[in-house]
Amino acid sequence: MSEGEKLDCLAAVYAQVDSELTVVFANALASLADRSREGALHRAQSEWLDKREALRSLLCSSLPHDLRPGLRVVPELTKMTEERVVFLRASVLKRAERNAPPSANAPENPSASVRERMLVASMKTDLRRLVTAEEAFWADSQHYTAEVGRGGLQYTTSAGIAAPRITLTPDGWTATITNAGTPKRCGIFVGSTPTRLSFCEGDPTCY
Repeated sequence: MSEGEKLDCLAAVYAQVDSELTVVFANALASLADRSREGALHRAQSEWLDKREALRSLLCSSLPHDLRPGLRVVPELTKMTEERVVFLRASVLKRAERNAPPSANAPENPSASVRERMLVASMKTDLRRLVTAEEAFWADSQHYTAEVGRGGLQYTTSAGIAAPRITLTPDGWTATITNAGTPKRCGIFVGSTPTRLSFCEGDPTCY
């Protein structure tokens, strides 16, 4: 896969997440019981969008002007947007829980789906950090490694996330991680591999 193809792939993922953010923000507005708070939510979202644009400008200005910056910038923007989606979803569900009348048919844990999304977001973050650790190891050793810790990667996972299962390939590696709090697992790959564990090279996918 060429750098241009990688960038197109990452851009498609970012566009999908950004579209999801638009829908979730509309749901957050609709969930407000006090309509006078709409202005505050619009301002908060506008400030967040300004921060995302500032991050884009900062990353682009600190990297060379070629295709490589896009391969670094787009995943960072995707991660930031995914976290905003999770936050807004949590806000919507909290308001729903406060406003919903008691019901014998109400789900026992209505925020379970939000917690799972947070766990998934955490696993994705850990896999992105794994890419950084592998690239740092390669820069020193001119090869990747499946070892974590002494003599291998300087890398630890977040609380509750199992150590990554890394498999080396002729020109890269694949990895999966899991969390006891969700049946989902997340995967990623770098280089050419017959088993694509993610939609785009270097960007995680959970399933």
